Amino acid sequence: MTTTRPLDSKPRPMTVGELSRRTGVPIKTLRQYADWGLVYIVGRSATGYRLFDADALWCIGVIGQLRGLGLTVAELRRLTAIYLERNEPLGPHLAERLQDSRNRLNARIHHLQETLRRIDDFESAHRPELAGDGRVCIAAVGSKVTKHAVGDRVGVSCMADSCRTRQRANRFVLFAGDPLSVRLSTSRARKEA
Repeated sequence: MTTTRPLDSKPRPMTVGELSRRTGVPIKTLRQYADWGLVYIVGRSATGYRLFDADALWCIGVIGQLRGLGLTVAELRRLTAIYLERNEPLGPHLAERLQDSRNRLNARIHHLQETLRRIDDFESAHRPELAGDGRVCIAAVGSKVTKHAVGDRVGVSCMADSCRTRQRANRFVLFAGDPLSVRLSTSRARKEA
């Protein structure tokens, strides 16, 4: 036997906790969405909780979809304002925001590809040390790089040939080998810079 609802009755409103459980969106985020006008509340409970109807489920779904396409919350707020205040088609504005998202993503992809290229270059230049065949000191301050011996280690310095001068002159020193560690040295060059 199935139970049917009378046509004039409305489903019971959801609290922010219920909406959170049904959508998987944190309560704090739902409150922010409501404060920013992205999701409407239908009122408050006797205890002061925000109440949402089924439309909130649809709104949260749209927000999630657009966020998944890379739109920022600020862009969603602008689109909402356009929709509510200007009474004009939202499509062209959404197309612009999607293009902005595409441009941001392409810039991130380019940056990540550059990082991968630098990793490849570093690995190629230091293959023996990374394989554990030696310990190398690499100093990265300037563009001029010269190698020198540091005790039983092979070193690279941008500023000087001796360890003492190198430590005074360089700002960043990376020791590669076993273990790989990073050491920032305080130096006269840093104080003068």
